[in-house]
Amino acid sequence: MNSQLRLLQPTKPRLGLYLRPGRNDHTVFTALLAEGRAVSGLVLDARNLERHRQLRENLIGNGVHAVLDTDFMEMSTTGGTVLAGLDTFPWRRFAQATASQLRGQAGRDLAATVADSVATLDFSAVLAPTHLLADARDPFFGADRTVTAYLRAELDRRGHLDTPVFYPLAIPAASLRDPTQLALILDGLRSLDLDAVWLRLHPFGATAGPLALRHYIETGWQLGQLGLPIVGEHTGTIGLALMAFGAVGGIESGITLGERFDAQALNRPRDPRGSGYIPQPRVYLHEIGAFVSRAVARRLFQNRQMIAALGCRDGSCCREGVDSMIRDPRRHFVIRRTSEVERIGGVAPDARATTYVNDVVRRGAVLSGPAARVALELVPVQRRLERWHGTLEALLRQGQRPAPIPAVGQRIRTARPKPYSVG
Repeated sequence: MNSQLRLLQPTKPRLGLYLRPGRNDHTVFTALLAEGRAVSGLVLDARNLERHRQLRENLIGNGVHAVLDTDFMEMSTTGGTVLAGLDTFPWRRFAQATASQLRGQAGRDLAATVADSVATLDFSAVLAPTHLLADARDPFFGADRTVTAYLRAELDRRGHLDTPVFYPLAIPAASLRDPTQLALILDGLRSLDLDAVWLRLHPFGATAGPLALRHYIETGWQLGQLGLPIVGEHTGTIGLALMAFGAVGGIESGITLGERFDAQALNRPRDPRGSGYIPQPRVYLHEIGAFVSRAVARRLFQNRQMIAALGCRDGSCCREGVDSMIRDPRRHFVIRRTSEVERIGGVAPDARATTYVNDVVRRGAVLSGPAARVALELVPVQRRLERWHGTLEALLRQGQRPAPIPAVGQRIRTARPKPYSVG
């Protein structure tokens, strides 16, 4: 008898949702995939490839993209060089290559090495190996584009013409508020045969202030000129607002963790003797878009009103209500985040922003007030929701917003400029 797990075919979402399993999240996802939970793909970090081997194999042929993240950006930064597991991959030897070297044979060899792993391990999509940029004039921007073009060519040469290549653009948010730098980014990316841009603006994430939120949305609108799907990485719960306002066509998320991207963590030297401590999963309070520790959740749900206001009432998610939320927070988060993305995608594009502000942000701001009085840890959440509500209301008054291209992991085969030459 065939012992391989047979998974149900997930329904494709209308907008992109990419989840990044942590080191110990593979068993949770295997169970959820068997239930047919709809996500566009799972982003599998190189450092966890062996640990997630069975999970990756279960994705093959089951309608969920297995996206390879080579962790090249981490390898090429001061803070990432000591991360456990990054020294075992063949592309590690290119991490310290100069920009000029990557434009030549080193770049070709790097692309070939990554393409070999994609083909051998049956990945259905790949994040191009790019660098953390200082700004749009960083010489590595040109080098990364060259390597990405080489990678597309190497995948095609191996018969993987339908394997999407996603381009991680990691850059200070301030750079893209500069019209000159934004133009350089747009011109550079237009020349590539890409299938999505994965945006890592920094600093940005779940605790972003109202001005940073507004700037991100406006930046997403500008990047929409590329005619490509945009995926917001490490955006946390605020990524849902970015989707509703048409700034991105998909979001990437860790499992109750990794809600913020700040380049300082990569640029700062790490102590190689540091512990391998893995943070505990947090409990997702989906009604207000906040995460708390299990201890805070227990204290919060001692209040019957909070159970009624913030508890999970979906029996297919949390059969025992708040007890299930606390006992298995990762499952609860994945199901609720999937539902949130499906809810936004199920609304007509021209009505998404209004619906999200009225039904989600405004309601969350109201519910967070009583919650903050029960658990003082939620006071910053209440203030943040109130500020976000004001910002998003102001953007609503601006009128028409663009409809994003859904980032569901398909090859983009539209009429585009001649691809970047690979010599």
